[in-house]
Amino acid sequence: GVSVDTRGVFETLRAARLAVSTGDGSSVECFHDKVREAVCLSLAADTLRQVHAALAKVLTAEPAPDRAQLAAHLLGAGEPARAVVELVRAAELAFDELGFDRAARLYGEALALGGFDPEATQRFRVARAQALAEAGRARLAAEAYLDAMQHAASDAAHQLEHSAAVQHLYGGGLEEGRRLLARTLARRGVRLPLGMRGTLAALLVERTRLRLRGLDYRERVPEPPKAELLALLETSTLALLRLDFLGAAVLDARRLRLALDAGDAAAVAFGLTREMWNRHLGLGDPHDVPKIEKRLGALLARTD
Repeated sequence: GVSVDTRGVFETLRAARLAVSTGDGSSVECFHDKVREAVCLSLAADTLRQVHAALAKVLTAEPAPDRAQLAAHLLGAGEPARAVVELVRAAELAFDELGFDRAARLYGEALALGGFDPEATQRFRVARAQALAEAGRARLAAEAYLDAMQHAASDAAHQLEHSAAVQHLYGGGLEEGRRLLARTLARRGVRLPLGMRGTLAALLVERTRLRLRGLDYRERVPEPPKAELLALLETSTLALLRLDFLGAAVLDARRLRLALDAGDAAAVAFGLTREMWNRHLGLGDPHDVPKIEKRLGALLARTD
C-alpha cells in the first residue's frame, strides 16, 4: 500500500511517468514493463531476491492475494516449490471465474516448473487441455489432450483421444479429427467410414436398420455401458455436424436406434429431434415428420 510517508515519492514517480496507482489508489505499479525491467536489472541478485521475498511476505498476509503475483514473487525469491502451488491455485480460481485463457496459461507455467507427483502432473495436463477447450482454442486443446493421452492409462487415454478428436473437428481439422474419432468409436464397436463411398454405404445400412426397427420403445434406465456409448455418440455427432453432414447422419441413425433399444428417454428425445432435422434434409420420408414431432412432444411432456 501507499503510506503518507511515501506519498511524495509516488507523486514524483507519477509525474515522471514512471509509476501509476491502480484500483482504489492503494497500490502502485510501474507505468510500463520496461521501467520494471530496468529497475530489476539495476539490482544485485541478492537484493532482488530479498525484494521478492519481502513482497511475497506482504501478499501472503493478505486475505485474498493475487495468487499469480504471489507465485511470481516466490519464484523470484528462490522458492519454486511454493510458487508452483500458488500457480495451480491461481489457475483453478481463473477457471472457476471463467477466465479460461488465463487458466490455461497458468497451468502451463505450473507444468513448466514441475515438482508434482505423476498423478498431479497428469491432472494438471488434463486441466490445461480443458481450459484451452473452454477458451475456444480448439487446435491447441486437441494437442494438449493428445499430450495428456501419452501419459494416461488405457481407459483414460481413450477418453482423452476422443476429446482430442472432438477439438480437432471444432477447430476445422476434419481429416485428423475424423481419423481419431473413427479410432475411438471403433473401440466401442461403432464403425465410422473414412471415405465417401463407405460413408454412403454405412448411411444406407443405418437408415434401413432404423426404419425396420421403428420408433417404439419401452422406457427404462439404461445400463451404464450403454449410457456411456450414447453420450460418446452424441458428442461425436455434434462435433462432426458442421464439417461432415453425412458422417454425422450415420452416427445419428445409429445412436437413435441404440437409444430406443436402451430405453433412454433423454437420448431418444435428442435422437428424434435430430431425426426430424435429417428428414427435412432428405434423409427418409419427410411426410413422417409431423408424426415424429407428435411423438417427441408427448415424450417431452411426460419427462418434464
